[in-house]
Amino acid sequence: MKVTCLPEAVVDAARRTRLLDTPPEEAFDRLTRLASRMLGVPVALFTILDHDRQFFKSSFGLPEPLKTQAQTPLSHSFCQHVAIGNKPLVVKDAREHPLVKDNPAVGELGVIAYLGVPLQLKGEEPFGVLCTIDQSPRSWSDDDVQALTELAHLVVSQVELQRMARQLVELCERQSEFIGIAAHDLRNPLTVITGYSHYLQSDKANIGARERPMVDSIMESSRSMLSLVENLLDLEALKRGRLRLELEPVDLAGLLSRISHQQAPIAEAAGLTLDLAASSARVRGDRGKLEQVVNNLVSNAVKHSPAGTTIRMEVSGAPGGQVRFCVRDQGSGMDGETLGSIFQPFARLKEKRRGGAGLGLAIVESIVGAHGGHIEVESTPGQGSCFTVFLPAMA
Repeated sequence: MKVTCLPEAVVDAARRTRLLDTPPEEAFDRLTRLASRMLGVPVALFTILDHDRQFFKSSFGLPEPLKTQAQTPLSHSFCQHVAIGNKPLVVKDAREHPLVKDNPAVGELGVIAYLGVPLQLKGEEPFGVLCTIDQSPRSWSDDDVQALTELAHLVVSQVELQRMARQLVELCERQSEFIGIAAHDLRNPLTVITGYSHYLQSDKANIGARERPMVDSIMESSRSMLSLVENLLDLEALKRGRLRLELEPVDLAGLLSRISHQQAPIAEAAGLTLDLAASSARVRGDRGKLEQVVNNLVSNAVKHSPAGTTIRMEVSGAPGGQVRFCVRDQGSGMDGETLGSIFQPFARLKEKRRGGAGLGLAIVESIVGAHGGHIEVESTPGQGSCFTVFLPAMA
């Protein structure tokens, strides 16, 4: 029997694996090595079938140049018969087997004994074959067939894992795209709401005492929503590598001093003290983005600090041509489990007193990384936290 082409369903199944013409992978190479050793044969192959060829995704024992070429024409394939029949093919001596005795691989490649089992994802046609080959006649036992079948299940499991991983990545990409579109669409109406709320707040003559709390509430909520939308857009830009930095010399001591004055009324209202200790330190960075970093760290400290405590900000030089600034609070602190997730998007702290989407620290870490720096955190439950940012010092 001579097969010159495969059923379209088999080819489609093979192409859906997205493994054709991909480089070797240790996960599959480990299984072909194991097949060779378990069955005591010189050659083992993980073969994927295409219209006019068979591609060796993994091989053990193939001589050069066949190993590097990683394929043969379909005319040289025993595996095609396994896929078409969808059952193991057991060949003691190919020179005498009616199905493959005229196959060119017998004379050209020395394929004499062959054992192959189909590889098949659930609900699909076979996409390939796991096979072992010997250059001399061999009587394959039932244990040999069973062992190779078990290894084939492992190959299929690995292919399934890769498919699931791709689907998860694609799902995340679609989710990311949706978030970006939704955030863009929400920003414009929220900006309008915030603008009109600000106008109503300033129109004291026409807004009565009863309506003013309502307007203030609208203003606060719209600002909160707009901040969330801006954070979502920032996060998407960072994830996609689209963050644009407008670099200029930045005096970190002056930047922290300015933010300290801006945050002072909020801190005082919460019964907190802001303390700044700063020495001259300059970096080359995006002033607006660095202000976003500091504002986020100080705002978090204010949220998590009890009345009567102090939030300390420090700026100084650091070893290795770096500048460091830190924000230290005396708040509730965090345990090790929480520390492991605080820089993940949408992470929420268990002890959080106020709401939030958990985007701020993820954005902070990304902005700092984009500046060539890094952020460290130390925290003890019940004693507070210290966030320290390291940035390259300006030469």
